[in-house]
Amino acid sequence: DCTISNLVYEITCTLPGCNANYVGETYRPLHLRFTEHWRSANNPSTTSYINKPLAKHYAAAHPDTKPSLSLKILEKAHSTNNRKIREARKTWSR
Repeated sequence: DCTISNLVYEITCTLPGCNANYVGETYRPLHLRFTEHWRSANNPSTTSYINKPLAKHYAAAHPDTKPSLSLKILEKAHSTNNRKIREARKTWSR
């Protein structure tokens, strides 16, 4: 359900030969946050996206390629601190 919020998620690049992933957290509805990530991957040279993780990945690994991304909810959080701690644990466990 992409309308849920306050969670930790993982985005994976699903282009052939690539399994790069990004772990993030959001308090907003997931579909809004995922749309922002997709836009940065689709427009990696745009000034407002150039330093974003998915823009960097697509600029370096897949220039001039449309994004192919999968989204997975890792955990639902109960508070801001809980969400940030859960994201940090998921990021460092990789």
